[in-house]
Amino acid sequence: MLIGVEFYLMGGTEKRQPLGTQKAAILADMGIQVWYERVAAPQVDDEPEAPVAPLAPEAATTPPASIETAATKTAPVKTLATESSRAAEPTPAPVQQASAAEPQQIIEFSWLKGSHALAVCPLAVDTTGIQLLQDVLAYTSWLTREADSKVETPVLAKGEFRWPQLIDTGGTPLRTLAAFYDKHFGTRPAQWLLTAEVVPMLKPWLEQLAVRVPVEVIALPALQTSVGDPACKKQIWQTLAQTR
Repeated sequence: MLIGVEFYLMGGTEKRQPLGTQKAAILADMGIQVWYERVAAPQVDDEPEAPVAPLAPEAATTPPASIETAATKTAPVKTLATESSRAAEPTPAPVQQASAAEPQQIIEFSWLKGSHALAVCPLAVDTTGIQLLQDVLAYTSWLTREADSKVETPVLAKGEFRWPQLIDTGGTPLRTLAAFYDKHFGTRPAQWLLTAEVVPMLKPWLEQLAVRVPVEVIALPALQTSVGDPACKKQIWQTLAQTR
């Protein structure tokens, strides 16, 4: 037996009244199954939502007073920092290019001339050094006279060589050295006796000059060392004797 809803007539109108909780419990104890009428869900009309009114242009674009103040305060700071950092950057120095006419090396030396040899030493040479070179030239003359009885006693001459002679002189000293050799020896063979102080400066050029003229380059010990050292003098005599 199913009992769900009590019916009441009120004013000729039928009204449905759901069972109360107490009545439903009594019926459940009597073994009577209780059921309830299913209440339909309320019907909702599908109406379009009302459009949301857009914000006013002034409210959307105008920033708050606090934000505007911060922006105006920070903008000059960024500008000053940028300008100061640019000012702190070092300006690269202009690159100076070497002139093509500038000489790569300065050639300067003192020389003493013998009959078949030329002794070459630095410009700053004292009287003792000059005397030693005169002895060296005398020895080379004696060696040559022993081989050729026609050679007379050498007439010594001395001077200084400088290249370039002008500031704007270009090229290399090879042509000037060739003219210097031709002036003193012509086409005759000659020995150039270079002390150790001038060997690095002159030897590369004299090796090129040897292709044009019959020059022989002989390296000697340093002049200042040879003056007061008998062993160096002995080495000089031995070297010249071997080149005879």
